[in-house]
Amino acid sequence: MVESNVAWKVEIPEDASWIKADKTSGTGDDKVIFSLETNPARKVRTATVTFSCDQDLKKEVLFSQAEAVPSRQTDSLALVAIYNASDGANWKEERLWDLSKPVDTWYGITVEGDRVTKIQITAASVIPAEWTIPHEIGDLTELTVLKINQNKVKGEIPEEVYGLTKLTDLWFQNSNLTGTLSDKLGQLTELKNLYIDRNKNLGGSIPAAIGNLTKLESINIAQTGIGGAIPQELAKCTSLKNFMAYSNQLSGQIPDFWDKLPNIGVIQLYSNPGITGPLPATMGTLKKATGIQLRDCNITGNIPVSFAGLEKCGQLFLYGNKMSGVVPAEVQNHPNWVNNKWKVETNILPQQEGYGLTIK
Repeated sequence: MVESNVAWKVEIPEDASWIKADKTSGTGDDKVIFSLETNPARKVRTATVTFSCDQDLKKEVLFSQAEAVPSRQTDSLALVAIYNASDGANWKEERLWDLSKPVDTWYGITVEGDRVTKIQITAASVIPAEWTIPHEIGDLTELTVLKINQNKVKGEIPEEVYGLTKLTDLWFQNSNLTGTLSDKLGQLTELKNLYIDRNKNLGGSIPAAIGNLTKLESINIAQTGIGGAIPQELAKCTSLKNFMAYSNQLSGQIPDFWDKLPNIGVIQLYSNPGITGPLPATMGTLKKATGIQLRDCNITGNIPVSFAGLEKCGQLFLYGNKMSGVVPAEVQNHPNWVNNKWKVETNILPQQEGYGLTIK
């Protein structure tokens, strides 16, 4: 209700087209009725409407509208934001999204129960130029799979990704990610597969919060700039089967917690010259391990006797380290050695110059 004894007007900001008034001017007392369009976005929006008159008197009214309830519409708008951010009109012709058609017809999109559950843009170079993932990705609250591989993603992983708590698969391989892995990674407690390898400008360290991911089965952070020590908290990831972190900047000793990770099949930590110290004895308890690749680091000491217990291991790459001593007889007599499935000369020897791991 406007109470006035002079002419007045209503000013709505240009960027607040979602606010409509049944009249924008008047004289004396009057009523102005406002109507608001439905908020399509998953964030609160606000605008200030101003009542003014010729006497330079003003009265401001703040409008605030709650965020949209997650729906197929909010999912569609989030996908359009991805399309716009990645120059969608110039994608590979056979992969183009036709925005005039339902989203479940778009390449790489899976819809279940009227919500988008999977984004899988995995064919090489679908997207023509480098692009940054928009914050609207966080509106896709039912996502379980987010795979954008070999498609020129740059910039930091948006904080909103860590809020997608239903994710089981997160893949950003072979791109140009920067920044670090956030401690908020620990919020993704349903995660089974984390593949962010071949992002050479991604740095920082493995966050301790990774210990929250007890359903995690595969980690691939290889060929990135990730460094620092392997956190002790990784021992809490009891479902882990594959740990690939080669050609990085990891440092310090390999933790001796492998008896807590009985499902491990593959360990690839090679080409991390910052890794030092002895081989952990508990690594020899891994009954399911098929491949352990620790070459070209700076590991010292001998092969623990426990490594004779690696029943299924067909690869044990230890060359290029600083190991010394005589390989224990129990390890030498492992069936895979006897059958010449492991080649001593290439898989274990030689060590770095001046160091003499030997077999007698």
